Amino acid sequence: MSEAPEIFDSLPYYDDDLEKFPILRQKVEQELAREPKPPQTLHPRVPPPVTLFAVRARNNICTDRSNTNIPCTEQPYARG
Repeated sequence: MSEAPEIFDSLPYYDDDLEKFPILRQKVEQELAREPKPPQTLHPRVPPPVTLFAVRARNNICTDRSNTNIPCTEQPYARG
């Protein structure tokens, strides 16, 4: 019984065609120059950003902490 050969299917791929074939670099640069530039402003129908928990400001404490990966010890719905 022979062993199956090892298969390395996630070897790094290095694309150096632009260095090997200078005409390709010129074609790529021409194509990039033909593409339109992205707009600098949003479309007028895009709504403004939403402010979360505008009514219950204590909820923002937990939201801010979760965005920084700090556990929330404050209980926003606690009564007292």
